[in-house]
Amino acid sequence: MRDGLQRLIDRVEIEEVLNRYCRGVDRADVTELAGVYHPDGTDDHGTFSGLGSDFAAWACRGGLRFWTASHHSVHNVIVDWLDDDTADVESYVLAFNQRAADVERRDGGAGRVEVFAGRYLDRFERRDGVWLIAHRRAIRDVVTVLDAESWAELIPTGGRKPDDALYQPFPTNS
Repeated sequence: MRDGLQRLIDRVEIEEVLNRYCRGVDRADVTELAGVYHPDGTDDHGTFSGLGSDFAAWACRGGLRFWTASHHSVHNVIVDWLDDDTADVESYVLAFNQRAADVERRDGGAGRVEVFAGRYLDRFERRDGVWLIAHRRAIRDVVTVLDAESWAELIPTGGRKPDDALYQPFPTNS
């Protein structure tokens, strides 16, 4: 097994992949999202099971028909090292999903937000020096739907690629 410093570096690289997953799904960025999986990596989200690259296309194009916006974060990351290049990783996920208008009409509410708390159970593998997801299972622990009324309308709204502020340059100081 590698020394403690290398384990810390490996953990940071794994957590970066987890964070890029959140960015990819929230910005509906197929390239970013597909990039967290090995080419033969799989994802089982219950409603979808297959290659990670196919999940990225499904989530960013088809699956997002249910939401106009989403916000995912991962935390409580536990890494169980199997060997120098393989780790099982459990990470807690909290997601807020703004319901799309057609979904709202079906369940009778306007401005509804789905709150999802669960976990990702991942097999990470380092191949050619790069940690990526080889297999993922999404686990649901808690789901609820809330009415959304807030002062937050004063804050600029996030969006999808390429319109989100992430893809816009900062203003230059002149």
